Amino acid sequence: MKEIKAYVHNHRIGDVIRALKDSGLCNANAGCRNLTVIPVQSLLKAVDAREQHYSIELAEEVIYESKLELICEDHQVDELVGIIARTARTGQADPDIRDRRCQGNPCRGNVMSEPGFRSWPVPTS
Repeated sequence: MKEIKAYVHNHRIGDVIRALKDSGLCNANAGCRNLTVIPVQSLLKAVDAREQHYSIELAEEVIYESKLELICEDHQVDELVGIIARTARTGQADPDIRDRRCQGNPCRGNVMSEPGFRSWPVPTS
């Protein structure tokens, strides 16, 4: 089993969840489970000034995103990551953002055109 984590723009998260469920890989009887969406604040440069907000708690400029987490079978990782990447795509690119977010992580493509991904083995004990 693997855990997939992806950071997705808030305006795309609903479409991503719908695409995962429509694929048949994330319904009650199959594949992925523990589908979770967590609101997060990222310390990244915004692509659009309207995305940037100031966090009083962090004393930093932030953008609001959603962190998507799910657990799936090993053989489903590539297909699920593909669904998330296609659906979460914003069409905007900023290599500087990708370089900072994916440093040391196996991200695919550009963060603003595809979410950042990682998958980990899930302990079975």
